[in-house]
Amino acid sequence: MGQFWTWSQWADSIKSCFEKCFWIPNDTQDPEISYNHGAYKDSFGSSAKFTDNQLRPNFLVTMTVLMCIYMHKFSFYSLLQLIPSQRGNIKQAPSLFTPERAWDALQIVKAQLVGPLGIKTLGPNDWAYRGYYDNSNESTDFSLAKGFNYHQGPEWLWLTGYYLRALLYFGRHLARINPKSYGHLANEVLADCQAHLARLDDHLYSSPWRSLPELTNFNGSVRIPFNKNSF
Repeated sequence: MGQFWTWSQWADSIKSCFEKCFWIPNDTQDPEISYNHGAYKDSFGSSAKFTDNQLRPNFLVTMTVLMCIYMHKFSFYSLLQLIPSQRGNIKQAPSLFTPERAWDALQIVKAQLVGPLGIKTLGPNDWAYRGYYDNSNESTDFSLAKGFNYHQGPEWLWLTGYYLRALLYFGRHLARINPKSYGHLANEVLADCQAHLARLDDHLYSSPWRSLPELTNFNGSVRIPFNKNSF
């Protein structure tokens, strides 16, 4: 018979193992993961092995879901409007993430994955990166044909919200717990979020479709329209 675990035991086990398994230390000497040091792994124990260490934005979802669990009464827009005197109402950072490590990982995302509108689905320093999606591609290059690279670099917009919320939370949290080193982040993250939202707003009103795209290609370039005859 299997061992009985309580929910608390599950939580403690996940907490004790999470960064040990998923965070890539800054001082790692392992050449297979050193090119993404400071970030969080995309997976752990994958059959392909190398995919564990690819720089992808999925950990942004984990950050934000945990934040919502701990801060369920705050919406994104209420976070934007928080004034310094209200910061004491913010609960402790999600305990799976060391705040300083989480912030450093977010800076890696900002430098390598954030596009004008969306978030790259794979780091551009990866050998498998293909940043231009075209589902009408009829070439013999399997990495591109029929839009096979859908998850290999095009910039998805749905991830943008997770990035902005994580940036806003961890930036302000660090500013509160360590104002001497991180106090400047309180206003900087707000400005970053507003700037990105402004770009989305500009695109929304300038688009002939009056909408946002599902994804863009490298650096926000417009993707090739869907070809209904490509199947």
